[in-house]
Amino acid sequence: MQAVGILATFEAACWSDNGRSYVPSHLVCLANVWTTSIVSLAVIVGAVHGWKNHGLIGAIALGFCGLFIGGFLSSPSILLQILA
Repeated sequence: MQAVGILATFEAACWSDNGRSYVPSHLVCLANVWTTSIVSLAVIVGAVHGWKNHGLIGAIALGFCGLFIGGFLSSPSILLQILA
């Protein structure tokens, strides 16, 4: 039974001619954009919150905390491995 529509396109994109699976480059690019966006957003939120409530030192400290937390939020599997 063959898959139809989007599933068939994805399946064709993820399998090479010799039968081995691989990740297409556009999916790797999407993952990099996702990670960069989440980490950047976490740093910005931490820095703004720190600046409003604690001044320059708070912005630096909470921006660093945002960097750390953003790293975990961008890849939930890492967080689950640490908690397990």
